[in-house]
Amino acid sequence: MLSLIMTALLLPMTSFAQQTSDDFFCVDDAFNGNRDVIAFNGLHNQTFGDAPLGSGLLVMGALGAGYAIARRKRNKKGAALLLALALTLGFTQCKKKVEQVVPVNANKVNITLNVDGRHIVTPGAENATVTYEDGDKIYVGDGTHYIGTLTRTSGVFSGDIVKPSDGTKIDFFFVGGLEPSATPESGTTTSFTVDISDQSSNLPVLSCGSAEYYHGTTEYNSELKNKCALVELTLTSGTTDAVGIGDRYTQATINFGGTPGIVPNTSITGMITMKPSSEDNTKKYAILLPQDAVDGSAIAIGHVGYTLDVPAMSNNNYIKFNNEGAVESNIVYLDYVTANYTATNGQTFTGRLDAANYPVKISIANGATVTLDGITINGVNNSSYRWAGLNCQGNATIILKDGTTNTVSGFYEFYPGIHVPKNYTLTIQGTGTLNASSRYGAGIGGGAGINCGNIQIESGTINVDSHIGTAAGIGGGRDASCGNITISGGTVTANGGGFAAGIGSGTDGDCGAITITSGVTRVTANRGSGSSNDCVGRGNGAGCTCVSVTIGGTVYWNGSAYQNDGEAHIRQGTLTYQP
Repeated sequence: MLSLIMTALLLPMTSFAQQTSDDFFCVDDAFNGNRDVIAFNGLHNQTFGDAPLGSGLLVMGALGAGYAIARRKRNKKGAALLLALALTLGFTQCKKKVEQVVPVNANKVNITLNVDGRHIVTPGAENATVTYEDGDKIYVGDGTHYIGTLTRTSGVFSGDIVKPSDGTKIDFFFVGGLEPSATPESGTTTSFTVDISDQSSNLPVLSCGSAEYYHGTTEYNSELKNKCALVELTLTSGTTDAVGIGDRYTQATINFGGTPGIVPNTSITGMITMKPSSEDNTKKYAILLPQDAVDGSAIAIGHVGYTLDVPAMSNNNYIKFNNEGAVESNIVYLDYVTANYTATNGQTFTGRLDAANYPVKISIANGATVTLDGITINGVNNSSYRWAGLNCQGNATIILKDGTTNTVSGFYEFYPGIHVPKNYTLTIQGTGTLNASSRYGAGIGGGAGINCGNIQIESGTINVDSHIGTAAGIGGGRDASCGNITISGGTVTANGGGFAAGIGSGTDGDCGAITITSGVTRVTANRGSGSSNDCVGRGNGAGCTCVSVTIGGTVYWNGSAYQNDGEAHIRQGTLTYQP
């Protein structure tokens, strides 16, 4: 009996040693004047300084075993003493009760989990307070699969999980209110990802912990440890503009199987929008995943780009730095543009612009060469926004950055995806991809009653669509003129509206000379119904004309209607059909 009691008393001491960790945010001066690094050591799930929860359960479990043995030996006095000792030690340690499992069905049990902190981060001079909110979720795994979700209600995390075997280590994952990439399924899902790129309103702390499951125990304790870092950027002057930090890992993978844990997706990098301080407009915050130092990292203050060295991030770091020494770059961040903007020569557009958020007009100055680096401009069908997705103010050159995909659509259905004014020329170069579209306007060219100038495509993968009606894919819109169209390289796919050319003029419109040279890898000119004149793919029969069509390369289009009369509309060169 004495040995049993001693064993029970030793168990909580072992548990205490395993659960103790460093403080949450502790000062650690490791960088020079431009940035201070503060250790972000262990988000605790209890009031700081308190003894860890959970050891009381071990005391009660061990003494409970002793109590059962004593009863079997009919030693009622010993059993009663052990029961009293179990209750005293157990409730002193963790101040909670152990209840019987309430089965939901034969395969599931309902459990609760005691944790403190995590969701709302309030940074400070030397530490940061983290608290949960009702509605927060903790995802549970059994070392192989996801087995259930615990939801915080009235301050308590609880929920049903697939019943594990006794002694199974169950893992708890908190992802800061973020939505999984796919809804997890119990017993099937082995992992999911979360995207941390938008932190403008919430700092999504990512943390995990574990406990051992035992039949008959419904209440558990776990210390969730951070798998992320907290950064604080102090600007030399305050701003209410959005601020972003780039070249960072923007996705984390939650692994329930293999080696369970939270790890960065190192194949995806991008911009993270920082959370502004509610009290000081010089301070911005972000949760970052572990990553090596990035020299010359991208920082966006409003839409203006800077480069700034960012130190390495490790789990539980709290790093403070400022923008002294930042170098202004030629990068324009569309995510943060809040007023009409015209790019000048040598600038690069990157990021995403959604009209629902910022109904602004993006233009390219006359004579400017601008690079597109993975942009998305999503226009909406709103008559208040009467402009194209990209608006050339004169002669312009667009370079498609290698390896990028760029998507541009008009902001109003009668305006093109990209517009160049009459008597000027747009030249497209580079090896990236461009997807340009409109509803009733051309993908690249003009719109309904909107004339356009010359279009030269020298390289790149170009996909254009006029989704509905009367505009060409590349070229003119309805009742409007278009200049010359020259394609000397790249892979071009052009889809006109139902009553217009793939490449050429729109309904009742006209265009200049269309020239496709031998440098073209492939051009697909799709067509609508009706008669055709001199455009590639087709033009409407009512007054649509092109000065000439010269084919020196190979042209493919869908359908067979042109096989008998195609030569009448292609002035010279080789014509290849693709039924």
